[in-house]
Parts: sequence; C-alpha cells; structure tokens
Amino acid sequence: MSLTLLGATVSLPASPFPPLALGFFGLGTGYRIYGPQELFGWPQRDGGVDFGTGMWGIWMPGFCQFLTGTYLFLGLTLFGTFTSMPPLYMAALAFSAYGVHWFAIGWNRLRQADPRANFGMAVAFTLISVLGIVVFGKAKDYPVMGLFIGGPRADRAGGSRAA
Repeated sequence: MSLTLLGATVSLPASPFPPLALGFFGLGTGYRIYGPQELFGWPQRDGGVDFGTGMWGIWMPGFCQFLTGTYLFLGLTLFGTFTSMPPLYMAALAFSAYGVHWFAIGWNRLRQADPRANFGMAVAFTLISVLGIVVFGKAKDYPVMGLFIGGPRADRAGGSRAA
C-alpha cells in the first residue's frame, strides 16, 4: 500500500504477524490479577488490594489489549498491512473493547466503586462474546472461540465488596 503525505510516498509492506501475542499476554495477565481474588477471595479485599488490582487491571490487560486492538484496526483499515479477514476484524473489535473494559473495571476497583454499575456493560460484552463465538467458530478457530465462551465477564470482574 502507498500513502502520499505532502508529496512523499510511503509504502508499507504487508505483515503476516499481527500483534495478537501482546493482546493475549494482556488477557492472561488480567486473569492472573483478578482470578485468585475473584475465585478464592485471596488476597482479601481492602483499600490497598483494590488499589493494586485496579492499577494492574488498567495497565496490563487494559493497555495491552487496547493497544493490540488499535494496532489491528489501523493495520487492517488505514495502512493495509494485514490481510482483510473477518477473524482479524473480530479480534480488533474484541481487543479494543475488552481493553476499554479492563480500563473501566480497573478504575472502578481502584476507586472502590459499586460493581452493580457493571450490569449494562455486561449486556454489551455478552453480545460481543456471542459475535466472537460465531466468527471464530465459523473460522474453525476453536481455542479462540473458547475464550469467548468462558472468558471474562463484566458482571463478575467488578466483584463483590469486602465486608
């Protein structure tokens, strides 16, 4: 693809390597950050734990996934460096949206906000999950399809407040 900027032509080669590893690294790290606390109550929630998990939730899964989604969208649409295929567009949507999701749940945890406000977000992200199941199922990418079946849910990620 060639771009013309003020008379200069810039050509970008096609890349067979979309930055999926960074997005999946963020996702896995998010599971490690929130999983033990949400599933086993360890460490027990208090102001310090909420601040720590909130900050990590914003910066690792949030930033890594949002950056990956943005990079994919730019490579697919503006720069044409990735092949145009529905699973990659779905990955761009999911990484971008779930990156913002992690920003929100991290910020809410950091500020010890009421998790009941996550209900509306849970509905929207359930729809993204259904779309991911359909797209990756049709592409026969069953491991990624499984992430959309059993992946993060906005209604759980806010967790319950410690008494």
